[in-house]
Amino acid sequence: MLHCGARSASKMLQLYAQIRQLEIQWSRMGIEKQGVQEYADHWIDTKEINRCFRRIQVSITPETEEEKQQQQEEEEKQQQQQQEQQQQEQEEEQQQQEQEEEEEEQQQQEEQQEQEEEEEEQQEQEQEEEQEQEQEEQQEQEEEEEQQQQEQQEQKEEEEQRHEEQEEEEEQQEQEEEEEQRHEEQEQEDEEEQEEEEEQQEQEEEQQEQEEEEEQQEQEEEEEQRHEEQQEQQQQEEQEEEEEQRHEEQEEEEQQ
Repeated sequence: MLHCGARSASKMLQLYAQIRQLEIQWSRMGIEKQGVQEYADHWIDTKEINRCFRRIQVSITPETEEEKQQQQEEEEKQQQQQQEQQQQEQEEEQQQQEQEEEEEEQQQQEEQQEQEEEEEEQQEQEQEEEQEQEQEEQQEQEEEEEQQQQEQQEQKEEEEQRHEEQEEEEEQQEQEEEEEQRHEEQEQEDEEEQEEEEEQQEQEEEQQEQEEEEEQQEQEEEEEQRHEEQQEQQQQEEQEEEEEQRHEEQEEEEQQ
């Protein structure tokens, strides 16, 4: 593990140069600083190198001519690497441009061929469509003639149908009138029967009322009769008691 406080200035500069070189290389490869840390995790302590990197980046400066020269050589080496990388990228870009031009020319040839094929196909299609159009027109004419015949037949059938419907309506009208007449007669009969039933019911009710009155009168008479008999019996008992009382009094007087 690295210890920042235990390293000499030369070692710190060397470490800083290595870090800068890695950062430049991986930056060109599209790797972020976080990716650099993850990628370097297998050979160096990430937390320690971050701590050292911050110290070096902020505070370290060359102290001797040897260190200044070493730093300058590292920077020139990095600059040369950058120039070589740029030249390589330019060559790759030139190759890419040439390839794209070839592909574009090939694309134009293919499009020209496709256009010719489409024009030929279009002509064939137009001829087929003309033939189909002629066939359709002939078919339409035949269908129109057939339609006319069908319409005439339908018109004839409709006329016959209207005649039949008229006859059915007349017959239906007659039946309805007859039914209405029967209905009126039936209503008349029902009314007469109803009147007779009501009259008979009234008579029965009157007779029932009369019978109830007679029965009520008989009950009243019987009640009155019972009352009179009860009074007579009571008087008789009172007389007997008085007679007995007098008899007892008489016996007492005689005994005295």
